[in-house]
Amino acid sequence: LTWSLGFIYNTSDSFTMTPSNFSGQAGASVPAGTPNYFVSESQTDYFFEVRKFAPGPNCGGSGSLSTATNVSQANYTVPATDNVPQPNTTNKLDNLDDQLMQKVQYRKVGAAESLWVVHSVQTSGGMVTPQWAQIDVTGGTIATTPVQQQIYTPDTTLFRWLGSLAVDNQGNMALGYSTSSGTSPHFPSIAYSGRLASDPLNTLPQTEVQLFAGSGSQTNNCDSPTAGHCDRWGDYSAMSVDPADDCTFWYTNQYYSSPANGASGNWQTRI
Repeated sequence: LTWSLGFIYNTSDSFTMTPSNFSGQAGASVPAGTPNYFVSESQTDYFFEVRKFAPGPNCGGSGSLSTATNVSQANYTVPATDNVPQPNTTNKLDNLDDQLMQKVQYRKVGAAESLWVVHSVQTSGGMVTPQWAQIDVTGGTIATTPVQQQIYTPDTTLFRWLGSLAVDNQGNMALGYSTSSGTSPHFPSIAYSGRLASDPLNTLPQTEVQLFAGSGSQTNNCDSPTAGHCDRWGDYSAMSVDPADDCTFWYTNQYYSSPANGASGNWQTRI
């Protein structure tokens, strides 16, 4: 078993450099010689930073990690710390800022190769919501403008965060996330939306669907009664394509089934 590692060292290290991920059938596998792509969210400008990692021979030493190619993105506000409201409590949940979420999805459809990414942003109205994008890397050339991107704001009622996306062999995309608001019955819950490959660019017109409704808010204290309430949520949710049929989407996320479970920190996992 051999491996290669790459490191970044500079005065403004990129945040959450996430490797590209591929799950699918062998017929849609990556072309020979394709590098592994790493994507991070710029800490200084509105860019997705895309790097190429190439291992040494037989995955040995002398591998290389390229400098970043900056891919433009729509301007946004970094989410304020711990601002996701819940019903029946003043305790707020962590939105995990604007770092890239799980996962960077690599997908080859026909001759086109793409990376798909998602992270949270804050709207002008103070809501947290996903920003997703498709980045063209066909033939190893990183396009500096996304194929498409969107800050998804279907309403001003729900906060949407902890996103994860995946793309099937036809280019259809599903995006799952947590939802919540400060008004009952909108406890932290699980939802998804998506797009067909034939849908207009920069849109998620496949209507949002609530996959599972939570029934409690997270009100427990961390470790001890004097440590304060627990604000962290998830880390992370996961949308994936079934490698057997390259078509079925699987999603997992957390919720609370009752106020009592939320008060004790006994969360439930839904698949």
